This record gives sequence, structure tokens and C-alpha cells, in this order.
Amino acid sequence: MRFAAEDLLSALLEATPRPTAQAPRDARGLYGLVDHHGDLRYIGSTSSTDQTFYERIHQRHRTGSEGMSHYFSQMYNTGRMWRDRSRSIRRIRCR
Repeated sequence: MRFAAEDLLSALLEATPRPTAQAPRDARGLYGLVDHHGDLRYIGSTSSTDQTFYERIHQRHRTGSEGMSHYFSQMYNTGRMWRDRSRSIRRIRCR
């Protein structure tokens, strides 16, 4: 089965946000993380057949650390997509 990127994004944008503690413990796949306003800030996927949504989202993004995960809750839009992981957060400045 093939999925179109537009369809996947549409499904993520239309989904009702839920607390990370409610992430399914028996499923895996594509997911999105939203900020406190409900705006989609991150799209990811479980990394292996053994990793569930709960493990990936609740135990990594929410309670992880910068050294061990994306640590979404630390600050929005400062993940590796936006900066070098090894660079100190204190050195990042807004323009």
C-alpha cells in the first residue's frame, strides 16, 4: 500500500490532539506533536517494530533528555531540524 504525503499530513492536521499519556501502547506508525495552542510542530514515526506510540511519544519526546531524545517539551522548534544537537542552547539567539 502506498500513501501520499498530502493525505498523511491532512490526517495528522485533522486528528484531535490527546495527552501524550494516552498514546496507544499497542500501535506504531506516523504521529504529530502539537504545541499548547494545538498547532502541529513536529511529525515523526516510531523507529522500530518493537517501539509503540506510547514509548516513542510519552517516554522519549515528553520525558526524554536532549542527549537521549528530541525532548520536545524543552522548547518548541529547537530540535535537530533547527540546530546542531551538540550546540549549547545558551548560544542560540533569536533575531
